[in-house]
Amino acid sequence: MKIWEIQSSDESMVVTLQDFQKDSDKFDLVQGDVIGSDWVPPVFEVYRKGKHRDFPHALNGVLILTEKSLRVINVLIEKNVEYLPAIHDEIKMTLVNVTTVIDCVDNSRAVPQYVSDGIVNGFDKLAFMEEKILTHF
Repeated sequence: MKIWEIQSSDESMVVTLQDFQKDSDKFDLVQGDVIGSDWVPPVFEVYRKGKHRDFPHALNGVLILTEKSLRVINVLIEKNVEYLPAIHDEIKMTLVNVTTVIDCVDNSRAVPQYVSDGIVNGFDKLAFMEEKILTHF
């Protein structure tokens, strides 16, 4: 069983929404359901230039791929995601909406990190129910 996480480098370019007030609610849609034609591409701008541009980091945490990085990893993720266009004046960017979401964390063995209001913000130790993952694929 393989479970992987995609992260940008600390040295990656950082992008943010050009008009946060107008576009921030769009990311409420990027929660695992197919969005399709309801999607209106948001406009991004560079928040911080970085050494790496192929895999930009977005301040709102959504996964963004450039044309080059999409070409490289497409075969690995294409059956489990929806690609959503984004607008940037220098780079062709695509947002990734993961549409295959499996509730498979083994809460009896995982050690969650909580934010102040009791919401899980991550894990100090992560454990999965392998049977849920294997039966899904």
